[in-house]
Amino acid sequence: MINLAKVLDAVAQADSAVAQMAQPEKVVGENIFVVMAVTLLIWFGILGYLFYVDMKLRKLNDRLAE
Repeated sequence: MINLAKVLDAVAQADSAVAQMAQPEKVVGENIFVVMAVTLLIWFGILGYLFYVDMKLRKLNDRLAE
């Protein structure tokens, strides 16, 4: 009887450990949209800066060509 109680206790602990292990995946799944939004913001910022520098270089090139 004591062994059965120990086995049931071990099974209950293992079950709760499995439930806790599944939760970080859910949190990561929810945060992926935040990561994607920040990454897109960074890329749009880089592209905007590149277009800005390109416009400045075109103007400078046109002034030097005169």
